[in-house]
Amino acid sequence: MKKINYTRSNIKTKVKSKKTDSEIEKKRKEIQKKSNEMRHEIFQNKLKSENIKFIPEYKFNAVRNWRIDYYFEMNGVKVGLEIEGGVFAKGRHTRGKGFMKDIEKYNSFSLHGIYLIRTVPVELNSIELLNTIKSMLKI
Repeated sequence: MKKINYTRSNIKTKVKSKKTDSEIEKKRKEIQKKSNEMRHEIFQNKLKSENIKFIPEYKFNAVRNWRIDYYFEMNGVKVGLEIEGGVFAKGRHTRGKGFMKDIEKYNSFSLHGIYLIRTVPVELNSIELLNTIKSMLKI
């Protein structure tokens, strides 16, 4: 059996090669961002294949600078789709202040005659969501 000598320089080298928590978190966020971009691309392609016209990041209130993730208007019906991120990670939409601001924004949708559909990122490409949008737009 080979004897291993642990010297101070060997130990330092091993410690330096380990990734820090912040590096790991940064990488996780990069992967999550790419994943979300892919979800949106697939979703938009599905909408196009169904001939559903949409506006991503539609600014419906210039004063408050509020946007809807996706906006649809067909057959006299206005529909907004909001994708709620960070639901399981105590994100902005689930914490007190952020939740209250979302309520204000969602009530404003109603005042503008916009029906609201809410979903989470993992459900963005579900057939149920697509069918809900089509049903609300009377397609």
